[in-house]
Amino acid sequence: MAKENNIAEPEKVQTDLPEVEQELSKVATNPKQSIIILVAGVFLYLFFNLFVGSGDTPKQTSNPIPDNVVKPVQIPVDTAIPAIPALPTPPKLEDPALPPPPPVPATQDVMPPSPLSQDKTPLPMPESSKDVNLSPANPTLPLDIRSQSDEAKKKLEAKRKSAIVLIAGAPKPKTPEQVEQETDFKQRGDMHLILGRGKMLDAIIESAVNTDFGGEIRAIISRDVYSEWGRNTLIPKGSRVFGTYNTGTNGAYGRIAIEWTRIDLPTGYTINFGGTGMDSLGRKGQQGRVDNKFKERFSNAVLRSAFNITLASTLDSIVKPVESSQSASTQSAAASAALSSTTSIATQQNVPAEQRYDQICATVPTAISDKTSTLYTSIKTACDTIRTQQASATNDQKLTALVSAITTACTTASQTSTASTTPSQAQTASTQAFKDITDVAKELLEKQKFDPTITIDQGTLIKIYVNKDYKFPKAAIKNVMK
Repeated sequence: MAKENNIAEPEKVQTDLPEVEQELSKVATNPKQSIIILVAGVFLYLFFNLFVGSGDTPKQTSNPIPDNVVKPVQIPVDTAIPAIPALPTPPKLEDPALPPPPPVPATQDVMPPSPLSQDKTPLPMPESSKDVNLSPANPTLPLDIRSQSDEAKKKLEAKRKSAIVLIAGAPKPKTPEQVEQETDFKQRGDMHLILGRGKMLDAIIESAVNTDFGGEIRAIISRDVYSEWGRNTLIPKGSRVFGTYNTGTNGAYGRIAIEWTRIDLPTGYTINFGGTGMDSLGRKGQQGRVDNKFKERFSNAVLRSAFNITLASTLDSIVKPVESSQSASTQSAAASAALSSTTSIATQQNVPAEQRYDQICATVPTAISDKTSTLYTSIKTACDTIRTQQASATNDQKLTALVSAITTACTTASQTSTASTTPSQAQTASTQAFKDITDVAKELLEKQKFDPTITIDQGTLIKIYVNKDYKFPKAAIKNVMK
């Protein structure tokens, strides 16, 4: 087996040598093509024999059998078969001795030894390779390949691994300048059929615009639109343009952003268009008339204030409001001070009764700061009543009646002030009802949004900015001129 391998490997090297030298590739051999040619030849041969050749053969006719037939003389045939001569025995293969390699100079590039040269069994030299100048270091490779530089080796290896180009060879690599030009420059096409980017189209609005609703808008081209070169009318006047605009546009500046999306030509073609609405100075957006709705806003504010005031007044008239703890404590302190002053004056022993009730009526009502309170009114009324009593009553009786009336008024005021600081069930329910009604009213009033409205009337002249280049087919143009 070792000998067979040694014999087969040189043949493989020998068959690969023309591919390296002549820069050819085995990929050019197509086994499928050979099979197809063979099958086609067999098919033609059968077709010729069956259909063409059969027509030339004469038809067999039925002839009568002759009676006087003479039998041929039979000659004995020698049945002996000559013996096949024996083939000569093949010569015995002997391993040729490998001569020692000569020393390699230091200036030469030395390649790593081939795996075949490391084998102890020397390889036989085919006769077809005798005319090839082999390298002493590696007998399996030609000498001229061994002496090539690294750059040449890389070039040969790249050619072997590259795809086969049958006609014009491999394309030349592009220079950085060519790559940059292809990136930065682009042919726009026939300028007689191009609608260039940046062109301004003149149009007239057909449908009125109101930003409270939004939706689609339609306009008519008012002037013929020509190509970049020549006088080809790409978009004739009368073509219809369709666009959209949004609701809720900010009305601070009164401009509407309109996007134009389609153009219908008289020739039956439709353009998927991309354009932006512009004014006469090229600014984005279309100027309209602004309605800030100041009257509606002011009326809404007045209505809300009137509702709150009316509801609060009605609630106060039905259920009295709860007094605060501070006013209740002030009223209770005033009642305690009045009762204490009355008791101290009434218990004086050396002062006549008439002077004591006069001193009480002059001192106690004056010490009360809230002249509208119930306590002040009750004490004032008691003093006036004592002075107008009948003359039959003695001064001691008048003093006793006055002290009793003041004591009752002070006790009632203290109890009332304590009770007024705690809300009753009716007051709690009324407060909650007032809050609920107020919230519902505010919600209803706040739903009425009064955002500014922008409107544009029919017949307004506008301009449409073309966002990109459009190349028109010749069939979409009525009269093509150059």
